[in-house]
Parts: sequence; C-alpha cells; structure tokens
Amino acid sequence: MVNLMDNPLKSQWWRDVKWDGCLAKPSNLQKLAAAESPGKLPADVGWFEYAVPTINQLGPSCCGQAWANWMEMMLRKFVGKDCLKPGEEIDGRAIWAKGRELFYGGALTGGLYLNQGFAAMIALGMIPPESNLVDVDPTIDAMAAQLQKTPMVQGHLVCEGWYHPNPLNGCLDHSTRPGPSDGGHATCLMGLSVEDATVFWIGQGSWGPDYGWKGYFLMADAMWKTCYIGEGPCTIALPDGWEKFDGYKQYVTRNAQ
Repeated sequence: MVNLMDNPLKSQWWRDVKWDGCLAKPSNLQKLAAAESPGKLPADVGWFEYAVPTINQLGPSCCGQAWANWMEMMLRKFVGKDCLKPGEEIDGRAIWAKGRELFYGGALTGGLYLNQGFAAMIALGMIPPESNLVDVDPTIDAMAAQLQKTPMVQGHLVCEGWYHPNPLNGCLDHSTRPGPSDGGHATCLMGLSVEDATVFWIGQGSWGPDYGWKGYFLMADAMWKTCYIGEGPCTIALPDGWEKFDGYKQYVTRNAQ
C-alpha cells in the first residue's frame, strides 16, 4: 500500500495504489447473472442534491469513507442541508480506525468488511444503537428500489478500467476485467442512469474531486457484476426519530480541499 500521507492531494495518485480497503467474504462470492435488462425504471435517480465529493482518503480507509458519504447524504436530506456547513464532512477515517481497533487490534494496515464499518459507527455513537444493517439483493430491481429511499455502500474489485474514467461523465473503462491480484474498494452507490436500455450505476468514491467526474463515476451493470466482491450493497435501517440523534456531530471535520 502506497503511503498516501506523503502527498495526499497529488493529482491522480490513485493510479499507483494497490487497493485492499474493502475485504471480500469468499462465502458470499456468487456467480451473478449477466447484465439484466432493466424493467420500468426511472431514467435517472440520484442523490446528487445531497452529496459532496469527499476528500482524498488516507490509507485503506475506503470502507469508513463510504459509510461517511452515506451518512452525509442521509443527514443533508432528512435533517437539513445546513447540518453540515460548506467544507464539513463526516470523518470516514475515524470509522475505519475504530473498525480496525474493534476487529484487528488497532493495526491501521488493512481494510474492513462493510459490516465492520457499520459496527464501528455504532461503537462510535455516530448512529443510534437501535440501527440495523440491511443487505440489499444485488439485482437491478432491488437496488433501484432502495435508491428511492437511501444510498447504499458497495464493494468491488479495482481493475485497470477504474484508472481510466472518462472526465466528461466519470464513466469507467469497461474493456478490462479484474484479475486474481486485484484488491477491493468500497464506494457509495448513490444513483442510476438508464441509457439505451443499459443501466449505469453512479458511485461516489473517496479519491477526491479530481477522480472521474467531480468525484463521481459511472459503471455499467455488466461491469458492476464482473467486479462484484461479494460485499453489499447494503444500507442502514435507522430507527424512528433518528433525525434528532446528534452523535454524528463529534465526528464532523473540515476537509482539505
């Protein structure tokens, strides 16, 4: 793993990194069907109104950053856009570090499973203790339906195509496939777009606003399945009245952009 502390704002530093921030559960890996034909889906669904590209992540902290992005969107939509001031964001690194403390003796040398990131949020008091992790079926219908309610967190293998996003729309290079040495990366699934009967999933990463299109990327459903790591997508079922829970406030930090 490249030491990102050396120059975390280096343009396109992510090209030089071996990703291992999202861990795979081999028992969950499954042979997903080929790209599905979308049914009657809305042409475009997204959480852009509530999303702000995160700062460049430090170390293999993407699982924490993905959950932080999820939380930020939920707060801006259901609590109010002014609950996080311009330049403020939830500290995803704190989520990752807590997860590494809970499950790996505090060693900041690896990633997390998505459910471990959720457990870290509970342990930090960032979300209500009555919250529950919810797995979403990795199908077009199930994910499209969930996007009407919440964003999701997902895990994928980072193949060569991730390093060549189209700067005009963030679309990944779909000509490559992941290999056995490719590591995992967690991102926040926050939208979909349907073009010529092809579903493109919209993700918000943690590689800064210089990645893709202003920090966002597009991945066709076929690539989504090809790079699927067996983790996610998942979301959190928050209890009634969670909007009044302010545990997140002690984990608000100012970004470096």
